[in-house]
Amino acid sequence: MKNIKRSLSYLFVAVFAMLFVGCSSKTTQPLEPIGDSFKFEKITLYFKQTYFPKTKTYQSREDVERKLNEEITKNLKINNLIDNNSIEELIVIIDLERVFMGQDLPFESMKSDTIGSPRLGYDIKIVKDKKVLRSLVRTNLIYDAGFLKNIKHISMMDKENERENGAIEALGKDIVEQLKSFK
Repeated sequence: MKNIKRSLSYLFVAVFAMLFVGCSSKTTQPLEPIGDSFKFEKITLYFKQTYFPKTKTYQSREDVERKLNEEITKNLKINNLIDNNSIEELIVIIDLERVFMGQDLPFESMKSDTIGSPRLGYDIKIVKDKKVLRSLVRTNLIYDAGFLKNIKHISMMDKENERENGAIEALGKDIVEQLKSFK
């Protein structure tokens, strides 16, 4: 009797497992091929700044947007990924939050007019005939300038826009590298 119960329980587990294995299999459709270069006009920038310094002036939102467009376009050209006659369009949406040292601290005296590393994110898409062929979203990126530049920043020896411009340059390169991985 014990053996019959054990055999039935093994049979039940085996049937149950086969049922889930059969249901969980999914077919993946191959991705539609994409071209070697893309039409690119300009980015869409969502710029956020919650603290406004009293002693220093930093580049405007328009300056940041212009530099991002220039950096991405430059990297696309270097990698032969731009063609304004292409039927595939590259859409780039960037989130950039300007951060100041101590801006989230509760007391005004603890806040600094020294800019920190911006918080970054982006959404890149390759679109053809209003259909998204490839897409990638990256969020919560923080620019790391490297050891020596971080020491320079901590000792407040860097220029006002140096950290933000370094982040713009790194972001332009990263977006193009991710785009190259779509192939």
